[in-house]
Amino acid sequence: MGAASRAPLTALRASLALLQQDIPTTIALSQETLALTETQGDVFVRGLALNNLAQAHLLAGDLPAATETYGAIVRLSQEGGHSPTTVSAMANLAALLHQGGRRREALFCCQQALDACVDARG
Repeated sequence: MGAASRAPLTALRASLALLQQDIPTTIALSQETLALTETQGDVFVRGLALNNLAQAHLLAGDLPAATETYGAIVRLSQEGGHSPTTVSAMANLAALLHQGGRRREALFCCQQALDACVDARG
């Protein structure tokens, strides 16, 4: 089974581990998925892996790692032009930045999320 076909299954296994609150397995499988999709991968599968990883870091209480991972989700969704995911990830990122005492960055992130919601029609 090639990397392209293993990645979705690995991401789903990470999701299952997350549902079972098996944090070490979630992190390991999510990182494996990211490695499998690094050079050529399905953006959806990569996003799922990043989301699983961010949530696992949150459950583990690792605020800096969760913040970094949500930043990666924002970048991935912006590159893919998926505005709803971008806005959702920015909202999560802003909350984590605020919680981490990085209030100016959180405010800037909120402004970017609002800007992403506005098009030529207003």
